[in-house]
Amino acid sequence: MQEHIIRAELLKRLAEIQASIEHTTSTSGIVELDQTVNGRLTRMDAMQQAAMESARLSRLENDNRKYLAALARLDSGDYGICCRCGDEIATERLHHDPATPFCRDCVDGSQSQK
Repeated sequence: MQEHIIRAELLKRLAEIQASIEHTTSTSGIVELDQTVNGRLTRMDAMQQAAMESARLSRLENDNRKYLAALARLDSGDYGICCRCGDEIATERLHHDPATPFCRDCVDGSQSQK
């Protein structure tokens, strides 16, 4: 794949992630714990929703860092090279996740070591 196409895809996905971060941040509210305002189940539901939003925001921020790192690898000429072993990452893998930093062997190897 050509560098300008890769860059455009990375930037497109990065913009989507950043828009999702902004939306998630702007819609997340503080959970009111005052029992005179909300019932116990309403508070529990609000706390669960807040925890889910927090987890979503954490995933989005991780994806944001991942795509920024992929752009940095593209700029340095290391894009498509596994950050662990230095082998080339399969094109199909990069098509599926253009920001992936590892080849399949390194991902499978680290999964089996856990």
